[in-house]
Amino acid sequence: HISAEAPLIDSIDTSKDMFHQKFDANGNPIVDTSSGTELSREKRSEIIFALLEVIHTDSSGIIIKVDDRGTGQYRVNFERAAITLRERCVDALVHEKFGSVHARLLRVLRDKQKLDEKVVAQATMLPIGPCRARLHDLALAGIIDTIEIPRSADRNPSRMFYLWYVNADKQMRSALRFVYQGMSNIIERNTKEVSARALLIAKTKREDVILDPSLLTDGERKELNNLARIKQKLAIANVRLDSMLLVIYDIDPQSAELQLLQ
Repeated sequence: HISAEAPLIDSIDTSKDMFHQKFDANGNPIVDTSSGTELSREKRSEIIFALLEVIHTDSSGIIIKVDDRGTGQYRVNFERAAITLRERCVDALVHEKFGSVHARLLRVLRDKQKLDEKVVAQATMLPIGPCRARLHDLALAGIIDTIEIPRSADRNPSRMFYLWYVNADKQMRSALRFVYQGMSNIIERNTKEVSARALLIAKTKREDVILDPSLLTDGERKELNNLARIKQKLAIANVRLDSMLLVIYDIDPQSAELQLLQ
C-alpha cells in the first residue's frame, strides 16, 4: 500500500544506464565527469550500429542493410513496415474475437504459407480435430482461405490436396468488417445506456436542478457517475478501433507517399 502523501520518486536505478541523460533545473544536460562512465561518440556509434545489425536480421524486414562498406548503411523499408503494422492489427482482432490459439494458427500460416492441416497441427502443437475446427472458424470469418491441388487430371474432389493459406486482400477486408462492426456496436451500446437513463438525464437538464444540484439524490448522482464511466470506456474503445482503421485502411503499403520514402 502506498499512501497518498508518499513522495513520487524514481524507483528504478538509472545511474548506470548508458543511455540515461540527467538534466538540471534549466533543462541543460548534466555531464558527470567524475564517474568515468560517459560514452564517447565512437562508442555510441558502435552500439547503435550493433543494434541496427540485430534489428535488420528480424524476420519483419523493416530495416534493410544496403551497403556493407565500413560499418554499413541501413534504410527503413516503409512498405514492409506498413504491412507489418497491418498484420499486427489483424492479429489483435483475431485474438480478441477468437482467442490466442486462433491467432497462433494465423501467424503460422502467414509465416509458412500454403500448408496442409496436418502440418499446421504439428506446427501449432494441436490435435488434428481442434486444429481443423479452428481453421474453419478463421475461414468462415474470411481471415484464411484454401487452395485446391489436384492429384489427378480429372480433379476429383476426393483426390485433392487442400492447403490453407492467408489471402492478404481478403484478410484486410474481413478486418475492416470487424472494425466497422465494433464501431457500430459501440454506437448501439452508447445509445442503449443513454436511453435507459433518459428520465434521469432529462431531470439534470431542468432549470431548477441546474441551479440547485442538491435536488439530485445520492442514488441519482451515483447513476450519473456510472453512466459517465461507461461512456468514457466506450469512447476509449472507439479511439482504439479508429487507430486500427487508420492502420488497416489509410496506410496503404503501395501508396505513392511510402514509395517516395524508399
